Amino acid sequence: MATSTGTSDRRTVLHVLSGFSIAGTLGGAERVAATIIKSLEASPRYKPALCVLRAPDPGAELHGLTAPVLHLGYVGPDLDWRMAARSVLRLRKTLREIKPDIVHSHLWLAAFT
Repeated sequence: MATSTGTSDRRTVLHVLSGFSIAGTLGGAERVAATIIKSLEASPRYKPALCVLRAPDPGAELHGLTAPVLHLGYVGPDLDWRMAARSVLRLRKTLREIKPDIVHSHLWLAAFT
């Protein structure tokens, strides 16, 4: 079966991270996610998006990403269970809106949420 390369036929891959580009730099999981997302941006089969649990950092950069970046607005320490609890409903709403085909979480807090 031939696959069309139109955007409506692309499978949406949502990457979920607790933070992205804190003070303009990327940590290890953020670099991995950015690398995967950049590869998917060039793919005719996949349409990537990034969902970040934290509020955007004032020094944040997208590091060349063109995929949509959604921030759920959490403010507080990453290792705080409140971050996951407060983000659950917002993430659930985001999942309903985006309807991703694949959700790829990075690190334990995003996976737990």
